[in-house]
Amino acid sequence: MTTRDRAPLGAPCWTDLFTSDVEGSRKFYSELFGWEALEPSPEFGGYFMFSLNGKEVAGGMGDMGDIKANNAWKVYLQTDDINATLETPRRRAPTSWDRRWPWPTSARRAY
Repeated sequence: MTTRDRAPLGAPCWTDLFTSDVEGSRKFYSELFGWEALEPSPEFGGYFMFSLNGKEVAGGMGDMGDIKANNAWKVYLQTDDINATLETPRRRAPTSWDRRWPWPTSARRAY
């Protein structure tokens, strides 16, 4: 597997799965790709990582209370400045989404 320290701007830099079958998904992707499904993190709502050769390659989680999993992979794109990146949709549609939250690493993500 090719590795890199940082994704180019605008390129995919992370992916995670929002699944209604956490244990089934952990087993399926471990068998399909040879990933190791790491233990869920209670402090992040049960979010867990998949790793390959000791490197984190994807994440996943199940239902979040009243928010039911939609059984979809989400892809995140690299940016140098998340605040500046979010300004464009905010200017075009002031009521648009803008959910940011801290992440287990120094990174931040937004919808």
